[in-house]
Amino acid sequence: MTFTSRFRTSAVAVTLLAVTSVCGGCGAGGATAARICDMAAELHGKVDDVPADVQDRHLGEWHDLIDTAVGADDSGLAAFGEHLDREERQDVSSARVEDLREFACEGEVPRELTSPEP
Repeated sequence: MTFTSRFRTSAVAVTLLAVTSVCGGCGAGGATAARICDMAAELHGKVDDVPADVQDRHLGEWHDLIDTAVGADDSGLAAFGEHLDREERQDVSSARVEDLREFACEGEVPRELTSPEP
């Protein structure tokens, strides 16, 4: 392999790595329900039956969970993630984490996705 072909190969690899890290693998499929289920179950264990100030310490994890749900490969989970992003991003709530966990783990669709808008 010549220097020029090694350079081109390296340049292509670096470009692919940069694109993947910027867009999180755009078009390569989103997060699975199993991954979201695991994340939600872990977070729920941290925020269930604790004071609000303790829940607030997990805001970053809540944001990660919402962002992962928005990018879900399941359109229903993605829609619920978008709802949470719009309506509840700044509030870590054990009930909302549990709603997302139940949807991802058990397929229980939250009322926000089944009830008509007022």
